[in-house]
This record gives sequence, structure tokens and C-alpha cells, in this order.
Amino acid sequence: MRILDKFGWHIALDELIEQLYALQFDSLTYSNKEQVLDFFRSRIEKM
Repeated sequence: MRILDKFGWHIALDELIEQLYALQFDSLTYSNKEQVLDFFRSRIEKM
């Protein structure tokens, strides 16, 4: 069972990813941004 389902959490993944795009990270460049966000997305989907 996914953690999010177990606790009854409903997170709009697309909205969360959009918010992550708005954050500024010194080490997050345009070239690796998509790769980093894909990593976040895959971890969140497993929750």
C-alpha cells in the first residue's frame, strides 16, 4: 500500500512539480532541472 493512500493524503502531483519548478536552487541548472524533477516525481509517486 502506498504511504499517501494509507494516510489518506491527496497531493496534486502536477501542482507539486509546478511548485518545485518555482524554487531556486544554486546547484539546479537548466540542463539538470528535468532530471532532478523526474527524480522527485518518481519518489513522490512511490509514497
